[in-house]
Parts: sequence; C-alpha cells; structure tokens
Amino acid sequence: MVIGVLIEILEGILVNMTKYNEETRKIRKLAREFIPKLLEKEPLAAKIIVEKTGLQFPKNCDNSIKCECGQGSERPEWKHQILWAIQDCKYSKKIVFDSDKKNYHLTTE
Repeated sequence: MVIGVLIEILEGILVNMTKYNEETRKIRKLAREFIPKLLEKEPLAAKIIVEKTGLQFPKNCDNSIKCECGQGSERPEWKHQILWAIQDCKYSKKIVFDSDKKNYHLTTE
C-alpha cells in the first residue's frame, strides 16, 4: 500500500520532468489497475499482458508516439508504459515473475 502511494507521488513529480505528457503516461496508471485483474484468470507473459492491456484501452494507445529510450526504437511509447506498469505491480508485490515458466502471476501471500 505504501509503495503504491509512493509510486503515485513519484509519478506525479516525474510528469513535470519527462518528455511524455500526462495523457501519454495515463496508460501506465490504467495498466497498474488492470494487470492484477487480468492475471486473476491465468498467468501470462509480458508480451501477452501488453497486447491485452492495449486491447482493453485502445484510446490510450497512440502508435504515433514512439519510445525514445533506445536508439532506433520503433516501439510505441504506450507499450513501454505498460512494461513499466508490470514492474510497478511487481515491486508493489501484487504480481510475481516465474522465471521457469517466463510469465507473471498474482502473488499468493
């Protein structure tokens, strides 16, 4: 709970410091809420989580805004934001990565 609040605070601070506007970053917040619900059904690989989240929130997935974190990257920024949301969920202990099966599942604590 505390980690989730800290993530929200830091994200608010970073919005003013980042090259992407808040609308572009909104998919990350939506994905943080959606991913645990998605994983209630079955464990999924990151690629599938990104695809299903994109299908759930198509209005927040603008393919014209490209990720600028790597040289020559053609990946849309919304996919990058969903990958960050997966990490947010992992660090807040909502989900766990199974390195043997290469997928994420809900924490069983």
